[in-house]
Amino acid sequence: MNKEIFMTRLENGIANLPLSERQEILADYREHFLHGTSSEESEEAICARLGDPDDIAKEYGGTGFTPVMADTPVQSNALPQNAPNQTQQQTSSNWDVGMQVVAGLAIAALTFCVTLPVAGSLVGVLLAFYGVGIALVAVGIGLGVLSIAGVAMVFAMLFLISFGILWLIGTAWLTKWFCKGIVWYVRACISIISSGRWPEKRVSEVQAA
Repeated sequence: MNKEIFMTRLENGIANLPLSERQEILADYREHFLHGTSSEESEEAICARLGDPDDIAKEYGGTGFTPVMADTPVQSNALPQNAPNQTQQQTSSNWDVGMQVVAGLAIAALTFCVTLPVAGSLVGVLLAFYGVGIALVAVGIGLGVLSIAGVAMVFAMLFLISFGILWLIGTAWLTKWFCKGIVWYVRACISIISSGRWPEKRVSEVQAA
């Protein structure tokens, strides 16, 4: 035991005493060490000569030495009780990420190999339908502009214009459903990648529309 440890134990042991009394006791023992070291006496020898600081503190009415680290929580290397749950959650999270990556790759392959070609073909068909409808209306208007006489021509003009308008309305209706299908497909892909489930609510919304 050296001077620092001795004085620390002594100060801790008399911590319940009044401040003035503690200062007087500590000053007295510092003086012991000062005289001892001036006589070339080692700190260990001085500590041995003075005695146990715990006993000294009790002689002065102190409570004795209380380890400073007693209130410090002991850190254990053992895993916390919820460590298994954390491990399972981490494993589940890693599995979910892996499945999301696989789902994303599968959807990307499906989109580029099937969906885009089909969607492109449907867009071409719709454009062709619009072209037919516009052509019918244009031919009907052209007959009216030429003012070709005859009831048959007037009837043909009205028929072509009416049929062309109806054709365009039908094509617009098909276009609406095509756009809804594209929106549903995109939402379905996002839902599958994020949660692995089909967007049932979105399907019902599209069907209801």
